[in-house]
Amino acid sequence: MLRYYKYPFLVKISDLEINIEDKLYEEVFTELYKLFSSNQLKPVLLEDFEVSQAKEKDMIAKFAISKLVLSFLDTGKWNKFSVYVSKRVKSYLSYEKDFEEAVTALTSFFKIRYIKDVIRQASSAQKTNYLVHYVDYIKYAPLEIEYALGLKVVHNKNVYLNEHEFVRLLEAATKKHVYDSINLLHRLHTNNTENLSEDLVKKAKEYADRLKLDLFSKNTYNGVAFNQNMDYPPCVQKLLERLSNSENLNHNSRWYLALFLLKKGVEDNKIVQLFSNAPDFNEQITTYQVQFIKKKNYSVPNCEHIKSMSLCVADCKIKNPLQYRKKK
Repeated sequence: MLRYYKYPFLVKISDLEINIEDKLYEEVFTELYKLFSSNQLKPVLLEDFEVSQAKEKDMIAKFAISKLVLSFLDTGKWNKFSVYVSKRVKSYLSYEKDFEEAVTALTSFFKIRYIKDVIRQASSAQKTNYLVHYVDYIKYAPLEIEYALGLKVVHNKNVYLNEHEFVRLLEAATKKHVYDSINLLHRLHTNNTENLSEDLVKKAKEYADRLKLDLFSKNTYNGVAFNQNMDYPPCVQKLLERLSNSENLNHNSRWYLALFLLKKGVEDNKIVQLFSNAPDFNEQITTYQVQFIKKKNYSVPNCEHIKSMSLCVADCKIKNPLQYRKKK
């Protein structure tokens, strides 16, 4: 039987008999504060035996409350939460004993048309392909270059994916849905799709205001800094802020940010940890790339080069980002 605490967006809170107590808001506040004040997005996974029916209902309710609270925060927070939820879904699918049931539920919810194609090989092993209708694939395809439609096998309007790619597609669909649902609540707070009362919406705003204040007071609200005394130019601060909000950076942005931080003496493992916020994070690949940049000992590009890569965001009156100093 499918457990919905893993995929809480599949259930409407109005369909469940749930008493939303103040303690749930406090738990949501704690969980969101921990998420936004941390540089890591590793999801916490639970086993089915750890989750009673009552706890499952609370978790579904907290997911709905989280979206309401987030609807009063900035879009960067929406994105980071959406990526976190989608990574959790991907992780649960990797260990899901009811994998086919979960896939059926998710594809039905996202309206993804697909055909499962099992190919038996000579070694008695079997290979599973998922043939996804190209319209649905385009709607949810991840932004990484390897998922570009032109690089995929397409036949009879279906895109051929292996199981890993198919799960990644479901992860991307989850992220899009969660982000879009928060956006909807942002625009229609008192008429949201889950029929939550005005009192709950008002309470959510109070917790959102409290969260803003606490995050700002801890200097974690506007991005990530490894050392508050370091001088980071606006272009680097902007990239750090985007990563802290779990945005995907292009190759030039990642290369420049890693190189700049290395030149500032930031340790390799801290840079890798920073990139763990990215939706497409792969620890092994990121570690290799950071070490490769360090080994090559590149020079930090000058500001004219930064402008040519469309990474400049302010006129700092300097020639190289390493020359940047905060005004005291």
